Amino acid sequence: MISIITPVYKTNSIKFIRTANSILNQKTKAEFEWIIVEDGFEISPDYFQFFDLSSIKIKRVKLGNNYGPSVARNVGFQVSTGSVITYVDMGDTLSPNRVDILNMVFFDSEISKNLHVLFSDYIVRQGSLEYKTVFYPESLQYLWKGNISIPMGVAHTRYAFMKAGGFQPGIVCGEDGILWRRMYDQLGETAFGICHAEAGIYYVSSEGQSRT
Repeated sequence: MISIITPVYKTNSIKFIRTANSILNQKTKAEFEWIIVEDGFEISPDYFQFFDLSSIKIKRVKLGNNYGPSVARNVGFQVSTGSVITYVDMGDTLSPNRVDILNMVFFDSEISKNLHVLFSDYIVRQGSLEYKTVFYPESLQYLWKGNISIPMGVAHTRYAFMKAGGFQPGIVCGEDGILWRRMYDQLGETAFGICHAEAGIYYVSSEGQSRT
């Protein structure tokens, strides 16, 4: 099982449909679930009418207040059942084969014996501009120097998340990079892997990088 976690603070029908299409139209027969954490913001029921939700497990968790991305993702993890966790923010899109790639790497490969954290390339799109973020083995040395990846570009095991203690509450920018560094400190470099199959597209929003 793959669990996909999406924290939501503000969204509109365009962003929701874009993200939902990319998740619900995954080219896979593998089982996965989508966990939507409504972080002080309730998604309109009208947004869901465009989709056939019978073929996927969707869990909606409603938080009464806006607690920020760290708390929202921690809550998403608590209700998730997947052996592997990944993320996509509302408005972004996952590549259509993302679930299959994660299944292949974590469950059907020899490297999965030691793998707990996977960095994947992704596309950044800002208006008409687009560029690709690519990871190399030497990228790991920058884990403790800065936030080198948005959450969509990373998948990890349940064990790695619990070992590192989850996201740090109260941090709303760079919270993902802090968690990956704690995973690195706890598990070591051999637990990390890099995949050049693109995770998806990150859409830079006018509000800034953090949407929660």
